[in-house]
Amino acid sequence: MKRKTRTNFAGIPLAGRHFARLPKALLLAAALAAGCSGPRPAEEPPVADSLRGDSLPAAAASPAEGYGVELFMNADGSWGYSVTRQGREVVNQPHIPAIAGQKGFASREQAQGVGELMAGKLEAGIMPPTVTVPELDSLGVSY
Repeated sequence: MKRKTRTNFAGIPLAGRHFARLPKALLLAAALAAGCSGPRPAEEPPVADSLRGDSLPAAAASPAEGYGVELFMNADGSWGYSVTRQGREVVNQPHIPAIAGQKGFASREQAQGVGELMAGKLEAGIMPPTVTVPELDSLGVSY
């Protein structure tokens, strides 16, 4: 009577050379994964603190730094913003993010504040660069 060999879900035998190599392969994969994380940048760009209501400095969203904010007026008289990088539009936001509906910003200043927040998040590498209702409240956006 032939002895039945145990196999995994793919039909590969669990005994023998293949099984003995598995722990070594796991150790090698773990070592590679740990060694792949590169050095972190020394200083990250400033991001607005939504709980304190701080705003980003104008230099954080300047085109020289990478991201800029352009404002525009919608057909209904409300305001929106575009975030650009090296002259190319990255984000086009004609209405207030994070709220239901498609209502634009009531003032140019409100659109500028949220646009700078968005540019700062993009500059910091925050993906996706979402805006929350508490952040809108801290920037004084009326909706």
